[in-house]
Amino acid sequence: MEDLEEKLKAFIRPLCETDHIYLEDISVRGDNKNKVIKIIVDTETGITLNQCEDLSKKISDLFYRKNIIQGDYRLEVSSPGTNKPLEKSFEFRRSVGKNLNIDYRHDNELKSITGKLIAFEEDKITVQQKNDKFLISLSDIEKATIKLNW
Repeated sequence: MEDLEEKLKAFIRPLCETDHIYLEDISVRGDNKNKVIKIIVDTETGITLNQCEDLSKKISDLFYRKNIIQGDYRLEVSSPGTNKPLEKSFEFRRSVGKNLNIDYRHDNELKSITGKLIAFEEDKITVQQKNDKFLISLSDIEKATIKLNW
């Protein structure tokens, strides 16, 4: 399946780039009779349902014209979801003002913090926790997720 996933990435990435969409991941499950192709995409401002629908149509058309997929398949194009860790600069930039859970390294020790992301610069973020502010280098972050307020 990995060969097929790499082949699909080569075909789909240019479609995404044309619309300023980031191709996050592709997974293929199932067999030729019941294949599921899941494509995860995002944008700098957050992917919309309309963008996912438009991209899905373009991908389906490409698969049909180029006869890329053999057998039956179901195509799913979606956003990364709310529980996906923040990894790229644009993900931190658009999360300013949100509460984050962050695991990071400081003096070779793993630390955790939950606080409001109040600033983003190219290589660091500023997180406020009550009255304290923490400046954390992106390279020190092990994992950062948006804290959902349910």
